[in-house]
Amino acid sequence: MADHLEDQVVGTSIGITICPLASLMLDQVAYLKSIGLNAAAGYNGQDEEILRDVEGLFSHIYATPESMLSMKRWQKMLQSPYFIEHCVVVAIDKAHCISTW
Repeated sequence: MADHLEDQVVGTSIGITICPLASLMLDQVAYLKSIGLNAAAGYNGQDEEILRDVEGLFSHIYATPESMLSMKRWQKMLQSPYFIEHCVVVAIDKAHCISTW
């Protein structure tokens, strides 16, 4: 895995964090933007258009488990060649909740 990460060009790598709370995701996105990083969050109840053109725009993407399963745009993004090529990490925040998800 470390070799794969080293081979990634800085600026094109994508990381996804799956998080159960929209408010926590929005706080994280705000912080990352404040330090100059491109971040976005997707969650149920939100307009799916936020995910319309994510290829190359965001290095940090946050999502709730429910939105990953129910929003067609997430599924399309996760299967896109661009995403598959550039995703270097998928992290699960609050992993102790996985059995409930």
